[in-house]
Amino acid sequence: FKDTPNALRDERLVWARMLKHMGIIQPETIRSFLKEWTHSNAFIKDVIQMIQLFDYFKEEHVTSWEVYNYDFSNIQRVEDFLFETQRIDHKFVEDIYNALPIKSKKDIAVNGKDVMTILDLKKGGPEIGAWLDKIERLIIEMELENTYSMIEAYIKNSGSID
Repeated sequence: FKDTPNALRDERLVWARMLKHMGIIQPETIRSFLKEWTHSNAFIKDVIQMIQLFDYFKEEHVTSWEVYNYDFSNIQRVEDFLFETQRIDHKFVEDIYNALPIKSKKDIAVNGKDVMTILDLKKGGPEIGAWLDKIERLIIEMELENTYSMIEAYIKNSGSID
């Protein structure tokens, strides 16, 4: 065991592989199962993410959106594990992460108040969050440049969030 690579000794990975092997893949089922074992919410969140990430890696669908939305350390753990056990290309996800135009929603060139100003709204609402979610996705997918002027033009030219 002492010579076992670190990627194979991570307890969260062990649980993720075991639960996946048992066919327990639904987040709510995983949550209640691991709660019985008195694991923390953070631990459970990591296990759920790792189970989902195994599928993304298996299907070779790890995109910039997954890299952006999942905890990067979980991605690295799964990637390291798969490298050690299945010899997948190692560290390609790090290249995706480094190429992300933003690392969090806070990095977007506009905020909710800016969107309200662009739309000439006096009051916020769910529409503002929907715009920010859409803008965030477009930026991550490199379909929209993360500048105030480009985002403003996009919102004005789109007319509505639909």
